[in-house]
Amino acid sequence: MELYKRKAVIIAEIEGAYGADATPTGANAIGVTDLKIEPAKGTKKKRALYYPDFSTQPHIITQQHQAVSFTVELKGGGVAGDVPECGPLLRSCMMSETITPATQVDYQPVSASFESSSIYVNQDGVLHKLIGCRGTVKFDFSGGDYPTASFAFLALAVVPADVAPVVPVYTSVVAVEVNEANTSFTFGGYGAVLHKLELDLQVKTKFRELPNQTAEIKILGRDCKGNLVMDAVKVADKNYWADWRGATQLPLTLTHGLTAGNIVEASSAKVQLDTIDYGEEDEILTFNTPISLTRDSGDDELVITFK
Repeated sequence: MELYKRKAVIIAEIEGAYGADATPTGANAIGVTDLKIEPAKGTKKKRALYYPDFSTQPHIITQQHQAVSFTVELKGGGVAGDVPECGPLLRSCMMSETITPATQVDYQPVSASFESSSIYVNQDGVLHKLIGCRGTVKFDFSGGDYPTASFAFLALAVVPADVAPVVPVYTSVVAVEVNEANTSFTFGGYGAVLHKLELDLQVKTKFRELPNQTAEIKILGRDCKGNLVMDAVKVADKNYWADWRGATQLPLTLTHGLTAGNIVEASSAKVQLDTIDYGEEDEILTFNTPISLTRDSGDDELVITFK
C-alpha cells in the first residue's frame, strides 16, 4: 500500500527532562512545509576480516540517531502574551522563552541549560518519534511573501511504528505578507527599502553516545549570521561603506504585523557588515550584504518577540 507525502501530521512539545518523551497531543500540532525526515542516520562500519574469498562481509551501524527538518510560518499566538505555535521548537534551538502576560513573548539565545523537545512525525500512518530534539533555526523575511522559520533538528534513535495519526488542532492565526503596509525596518537608523532579511542562529549540534555518557544531542555553540538585500542608496543618504570599513556595530529592527497577537519583531543591537556587494532587482541596484549578529552584553545577539 502506497504512502502519501502530503498526508503528514507533526506535533511537538518541550521535554521536562532531556530525552523524556513529552508525549505531544493533537493540541500541539504544527503546520509545516518542506518536511524531510531521516529516521536512519548513523555510521556504516564495514568489517574487513580475512577470508579465503572476496565476498562482501556484513556491516554494522553505529551512532544511530535521527534528523528532521521543516519550515513553519512565522506568526503570533493569537493573543498578545500567548506562546506562538513554534514556541517549543525555538526553545529547542538554544533559545530561552520569557512570557510577559497579555503583552509579549521573547526568545533569545542562551549559553547553558539547553532544552529539548519531542517531535512526532506521522507520515500517512507511520509514526516517527523524534525524542531529545535539539537543532537550529533560520528566519526569513522576504518582501511579497509571508515570514518563515526553517528548523533542522537531530534526535535520538527510535524505531518507527504503524500508528494512526492523532487529530491535529491547528492555530487559526494566519501569517501576513511582508510589505510596506505590514512591515517596518531600520538598519543603522536608516529605513532602507527591504527585499530580504535572513537571520540564521547557526546552532552547532552533534549526536554523542560514549561509555559513561548517555546518548544525547549535544549543543556545541552557535554563530549567528544573516543576509540582507536592500535597495542601494547614495552615500549622502546612508554611508554603509564607512560602516563596513570601520566594522561599525549597527542596530537592526524589523517589526512585522499590525494586529496584537500576530506581531513579530526581530532585533539585534549590534550588527556588522561582512561585506557589501551590488545586485539588482527589476533593474534597480541593491546592496547584498552578509551580516554578523554580535553580542551586546551576552546572549542577546538576536531577540525574536511575539506581541
